[in-house]
Amino acid sequence: ARQASQHELAERLVECQYELTDRLAFYLCGRKPDHKNGHYIIPQMADSLDLSELAKAAKKKLQALSNHLFEELAMDVYDEVDRRENDAVWLTTQNHSTLVTERSAVPFLPVNPEYSATRNQGRQKLARFNAREFATLIIDILSEAKRRQQGKGLTSPTEALDSSVHGPSDLDDQHDYDSVASDEDTDQEPLRSANAARNNRARSMDSSDLSDGAITLQEYLEVKKALAVSEAKVQQLMKVNNSLSDELRRLQ
Repeated sequence: ARQASQHELAERLVECQYELTDRLAFYLCGRKPDHKNGHYIIPQMADSLDLSELAKAAKKKLQALSNHLFEELAMDVYDEVDRRENDAVWLTTQNHSTLVTERSAVPFLPVNPEYSATRNQGRQKLARFNAREFATLIIDILSEAKRRQQGKGLTSPTEALDSSVHGPSDLDDQHDYDSVASDEDTDQEPLRSANAARNNRARSMDSSDLSDGAITLQEYLEVKKALAVSEAKVQQLMKVNNSLSDELRRLQ
């Protein structure tokens, strides 16, 4: 297209190529790359606890996904973004003065008969992610999509975090997203499931590395959910500690 001087067509084709990642970035920070200075905008959460063991395990699982499974996960998250945006628009257009006894919005992604039962279950579990958890998942997907597209080798979560904090800042690494509202999620089931999965895989660690095994989408979502629960608990404990400190100072 460029050789034929069809520059507008060429730019549109590039936009179509990055439609998924552009949509995810716009959902988080309201911005999309112009594809002239860079193809990715990867927001960062100001209080993200990316050095935790669960965070490292989740990132390693995401990196271990095959290209096919990673593409499926990205498409499912894209559909979940669409569902959440439609849900928000629907709620804002309703007449809240009228009593409504039945929820009209779709609570989760509907079953797609063309997908397997495992994938449909994973898609529906995305609706259980609160705003903070879902944003963290999107950020990880954007980072991994950029790594795979550029053909970079695997790096440890710690090295990736250091490079994003201390490395040169360009359009791809702008920190446009400071914080996401978090819910006080106290669900213990994802944490127990993640611990059980880790214990089962630990028995084979002596003969093979974790990243060498086949990682399923279900396992990644379980670890990601457990990570978000742990982060929410840490934030809650920090708030309680601050409140107790303030109360102690007042008593003195």
